[in-house]
Amino acid sequence: MEAQNMPAAMLRWLNDQEKNSEEAWLLILFRSVLTMIRRQQPVRLDTDGLLTASFWKHIEERLEYSLLEHKKPKAVNLYQFFHRVADQEKWLLLTSEHAYLTEEAERFLSQKKEAQLAVILYHFFPEP
Repeated sequence: MEAQNMPAAMLRWLNDQEKNSEEAWLLILFRSVLTMIRRQQPVRLDTDGLLTASFWKHIEERLEYSLLEHKKPKAVNLYQFFHRVADQEKWLLLTSEHAYLTEEAERFLSQKKEAQLAVILYHFFPEP
C-alpha cells in the first residue's frame, strides 16, 4: 500500500464530522458505500470511471452531509480517496460502465470495525 497526499481541507472536514459522531465517520462512509454497492450491484460509473454523482448524492443524503454541490465526483477529494483505497485494496471490479463488489470487499466488510478502520487509516498514515 502507498501513502496518499491528503489535502488539509479534507482532513479538517473529516475532523469536524468526527466531532458530531460517536463512531469513526470515515468508517461509516466506507461501510455505507460498500454496502450500497453490494445491494445495488452492478452500480453505474460516470465517464471518468468513478461512481456516479447520483450514487454519491444518495450517500450524502443518507449520512446528512453535502460535498458535491454542482461538482463532479472527481472534484471531491474524499471521493477520490475512496476510489484510491478501493483500487489499492481491490474492493471493486470495474468494467467500462459498472462497479461490482469483490471477495476482498466482502472480507473487509466481515472484519471487526476496528480492523476496518485500521485498513482505511493506513492509507492516511502508512508504516515507515
